[in-house]
Amino acid sequence: MFFSILLSLNLFSLDNSATNYTTLDSLYDKEFTNQTIKYFKENLDFDITTDTQSITNIYLIKRNGVSRTELIFLLKYLKDTKSDLSGIVKETEKNKDIFRIAKERGYPIDENLKFSAKIKKEIEKTVDDIKIIKPIIEKEFLNEKK
Repeated sequence: MFFSILLSLNLFSLDNSATNYTTLDSLYDKEFTNQTIKYFKENLDFDITTDTQSITNIYLIKRNGVSRTELIFLLKYLKDTKSDLSGIVKETEKNKDIFRIAKERGYPIDENLKFSAKIKKEIEKTVDDIKIIKPIIEKEFLNEKK
């Protein structure tokens, strides 16, 4: 019953902006982030995992409140433009969103946002959100221990 309520509230899509992104969301999105990185490596020949600092930077950006769609958009942006990820991290730390950064640099937003939304849905099919979020809900809201 509880999970059906959460599903009806659409809490499992969790496409948050930086203003309401929490640590729980960060934990929740780790699998999605890993699947996204894997997707880009396997399907788009873009391997960000060759550099440990890049992986760290992706998680720093996620911590700064980047949503799932923005993450995909960012990786596509990085692939297409070969931009410096560490500079983007600094900009997101100043509450600048990925779309604004890309727009300022002349990157086409609309077509790449559509691409990002499509890929997000595809990746979400591979992520077991209930398995991931259930322990968090039990710990934080039901005070149950496993």
